[in-house]
Amino acid sequence: MSIKKEVIKLIVFGGVFGVGSSAIVIQFVSGHFVTIYDPGIEEAYVKVIQVDNSSIKLEIYDTYVDEFVALRDQYIKYGDGFVLIYSITSKESFEEIKGIYEEIYRVKHKDKNEPIPIIIVGNKCDLENEREVTKEEGMNYADNINCPFIECSAKTNENINQIFETITRNILEQKYQREEEEIWTIKKPQREKGCCVV
Repeated sequence: MSIKKEVIKLIVFGGVFGVGSSAIVIQFVSGHFVTIYDPGIEEAYVKVIQVDNSSIKLEIYDTYVDEFVALRDQYIKYGDGFVLIYSITSKESFEEIKGIYEEIYRVKHKDKNEPIPIIIVGNKCDLENEREVTKEEGMNYADNINCPFIECSAKTNENINQIFETITRNILEQKYQREEEEIWTIKKPQREKGCCVV
């Protein structure tokens, strides 16, 4: 059984400041929950994971909605996949990720029927009593844009690994599908020109 090595660039967007996007990334990479985070420190992370007998190197870029548009567009342009995070305790953050989704398609110059690996994540599911966005709202939005959806808690480590495994599988599936389509296009038999005798 062969081991494939892949490098994937993941771009993480938090809907607004304080949704816990950095806490999710740090929990995934380092295995601990941070309560205080300085956004000027460590914006890029690396972690190697195993997915379906493949060793995958994830380069994770933790970005901020308030970054300069040109910088944000650069992240989007070179990203292989996107993690859009809102807090279930903030309706504003949920609405903000919808704009980020639109921005990704604009920068990538893709039509909505062309899939881009994106996962919608509702963080802070441990704060159920402060919920402003229902699980159904998150699921319905993700279904409407044909993206996977997960609710998680960076604090309790609930579903953190699943976020990154799901988006990684999504990226790999789309990549392999594109490669197969390209191979088929190259190998597709050409019709010979000539006449037909009846």
